[in-house]
Amino acid sequence: MDLREATQKVIDGKGLSCQEMESAMSLILEGKATSSQMAAFLVALRCKGESVEEITGAVTVMRQRMVSFKPVREGVLDTCGTG
Repeated sequence: MDLREATQKVIDGKGLSCQEMESAMSLILEGKATSSQMAAFLVALRCKGESVEEITGAVTVMRQRMVSFKPVREGVLDTCGTG
């Protein structure tokens, strides 16, 4: 399912399965969606209201792509992501 199909399904008031949301989020996180496509998708989700399956699918994809880190020294932690 591409992002346009996922957006249309959400606009139609239907929820995405966990797998469909994983697919949509993968496209977004891989840079394969335009800013307009991402905005339309996220606004449609917000208007419909996110389901447990949709949130679970999004979190699953984000956790797969997260990068773990170890503090440089005890008591030091970068909380803003700029290094």
